[in-house]
Amino acid sequence: MKFAGLLLVLLAAAATQAAVIDDFSDGDLSDYTNTVILNNGTAALNASVWQVNNGSLEIVTSVYDDVEQSAFIKNGYTLNIGQELRVDISHNGGSQDIGLYVGVEPTEGTRKSYVSVYSRVSQDAVYSRGFNGTSEMNLKSGAYAGGDCTLFISRDGANDYEAGFYNGTERVVIADRNGLVFGAGDSLVVGLYTDIRAAGTLGSFDNLAIVPEPATLALLGLGGLVAARKRK
Repeated sequence: MKFAGLLLVLLAAAATQAAVIDDFSDGDLSDYTNTVILNNGTAALNASVWQVNNGSLEIVTSVYDDVEQSAFIKNGYTLNIGQELRVDISHNGGSQDIGLYVGVEPTEGTRKSYVSVYSRVSQDAVYSRGFNGTSEMNLKSGAYAGGDCTLFISRDGANDYEAGFYNGTERVVIADRNGLVFGAGDSLVVGLYTDIRAAGTLGSFDNLAIVPEPATLALLGLGGLVAARKRK
């Protein structure tokens, strides 16, 4: 009985923040923080700017110096157990990757303790990588038709994550990251990920959301059954 009560509490907590947290309709990016986590050892940063264009978010690089990876964090949000971070991606073929970031608060010039998932339209593929502490995770990939897609990272345990994309209504998991060294005792942040390898615009983001992951929704559907069993 105690377990059933605890389960419902955890599921209720997972369902909090279950909404689109930014549809980029107002153009206000003041609650985001951009951190360059890889500058490839060069002295100069690319001349890039985040901007809202026609209700979508994009990053535009006017001067390209070298490969640059960034985490664009939505301040004030985290990913609880049983939740899924999603974003709609519209990729214009620009170089190279755009996607999602879940992990610890990023530090300038440091790639550590995060999971990423991103699309690479030039290869019609979605990839996942990240760092378990300071150890780089193996690259995982899944093929998709290219162009627009919805990416996700879900948290199905204190230190366990899934990453992938939606192919229509089909949920495609390309990476199952379990037993990571970060999560349980860390304050996790959520946001967007970019890997810039040329000047121009990579694509755009829309409908950044935190929702219950499918497994959580399935368990929530059993809430009435659990409550009924508790009354017996």
